[in-house]
Amino acid sequence: MLMLTLPLAGLLFLRLYESALIRRTESELIAQAAVIAASYKAGRLRHGPDDSVPAMRVPERLEVAKRPGLDLASDPVLPPTPDSAAGEAASASAQEAGTVLAPVLKEAQEVTLAAIRIVDPRGIVVATTGADLGRSLAGQDEIGRALHGQPTSVMRQREHKASWVPDGISRGAMLRVHVALPVLDGDRVLGAVLAVRTPADIMQALAGKRWQLVWLAAGLLAIGTAVAMAMSRLVTRPLALVTAQAATVAAGSTGAVRPLQRPGTREVAQLSAAIVAMAETLDKRASYIRTLAARIALEFKTPLTATRGAAELLRDHAMSEAERLHFLDVIEAEVGRLDRLTRRLLDLARADMTAGSGRGPTRVGSVLAAMAARFVDLSIRVTGDAEVAIDKEPLEAIVAGLLDNVVAHGGPTVAIDVTDQDSDVLIRMSDDGPGISAANAPKIFDAFFTTAREQGGTGLGLPIIQAFVAGIGGSIRLLPTRLGATFEVRLPAMR
Repeated sequence: MLMLTLPLAGLLFLRLYESALIRRTESELIAQAAVIAASYKAGRLRHGPDDSVPAMRVPERLEVAKRPGLDLASDPVLPPTPDSAAGEAASASAQEAGTVLAPVLKEAQEVTLAAIRIVDPRGIVVATTGADLGRSLAGQDEIGRALHGQPTSVMRQREHKASWVPDGISRGAMLRVHVALPVLDGDRVLGAVLAVRTPADIMQALAGKRWQLVWLAAGLLAIGTAVAMAMSRLVTRPLALVTAQAATVAAGSTGAVRPLQRPGTREVAQLSAAIVAMAETLDKRASYIRTLAARIALEFKTPLTATRGAAELLRDHAMSEAERLHFLDVIEAEVGRLDRLTRRLLDLARADMTAGSGRGPTRVGSVLAAMAARFVDLSIRVTGDAEVAIDKEPLEAIVAGLLDNVVAHGGPTVAIDVTDQDSDVLIRMSDDGPGISAANAPKIFDAFFTTAREQGGTGLGLPIIQAFVAGIGGSIRLLPTRLGATFEVRLPAMR
């Protein structure tokens, strides 16, 4: 519908077509006035003495044909034609020439619908299609210019609007086109010809082209329908499929989501790929949560079982003081393990929530210096420095977690090397402890994996560090070494 209304809106509101109709009317009036001026000149020169006046300017040949036509956008619309005034009698030769042409003017008007008047050099009407014979038109601006030798075309307001009939020839435009041409004999003016007519309006022109417009509207409607069908196939249908994918993800059936085979457009393909990636992420996250929940249940089951058994024995059996203290120690130890597990799980949850947080800048050297002062039992040597695009707290948690791991499993000497590599900062931390066996190396970042369970290890230290690093857009890995253990942390650099 928009495509259908745009051409009509251009015709109605920009008035381009109306200006074209006015210029066409002007051209027709100029042609008629030129023929009549030539006829009047021939008859005028055959009748009696010359009463012409000198022209103030003599137009060049084809000047009228070359001049730009009237334009509603730039040319003014003058007030209605002023009433004619009483005038002196024209010369006998001018009257005779006008009398000869008067029947020609009236007969031509029946076909052209143009009102035509011929005036002598003083502006007295000597031939007319109206009832103003002998009246003076010298007060009209266009007549005054023509009597000075200047061809003139103007637009004037119409006194009243004519009734409009679709199949008729009445013109309902609220203006008239006036064309005044001088009748010249060399450099002298013999008189002027004034031709006036109302141009066709837009409604009349459209009514004459109604069948062409019907075909145009049908063509535009067909094109619009084809475009709508193409858009439906290329955009609407794929978007409906993407919406169904999103609904499937929302329902929890993430495994059933696949990229669209025929997305139609690149944007829909990117949206479908993003939904599939989101579904895979949610699937992995759900699998991680299920696995973590199962491991948490298993880890909590052992101390809870031991605590419950010790409590039942204390309640139901008579025992010595030494036995009672032993079972109390068991309960205290298992409760302590549950407390450590709970705190570690809270740390893990906090680490998982650091994704996208913290954009620094933070100086790595200052954080390492503070950690060295905190871990007094370790001999820490730091080389290099750089700025990372994370906040101070996550960096402290990462470094403290690695140093805690060294305290629990490594040796007393730690070497930390900081290297700035374009968009990343590498932090390598090495200790001189017993190291990690090849069999255990692939499992050190698995939750609840530990080789020090008897010493109170929870197996959550390195997974928490890995979650912190991943949450801020970095990575951590274990490097192969012959002595001790070396961890490499890659963090985003500040640029």
